[in-house]
Amino acid sequence: VITQHDEELDHALKEVDAAARATARTPEQVAAVLRYVITA
Repeated sequence: VITQHDEELDHALKEVDAAARATARTPEQVAAVLRYVITA
């Protein structure tokens, strides 16, 4: 699970983020995580 949300939602989504393997702020960060997972 990769979560993506704005910083202002950090507290509200802290339980979801704790279960996630990665958190991101932008679609570009999500893409970078996926690239890393696929190629590493």
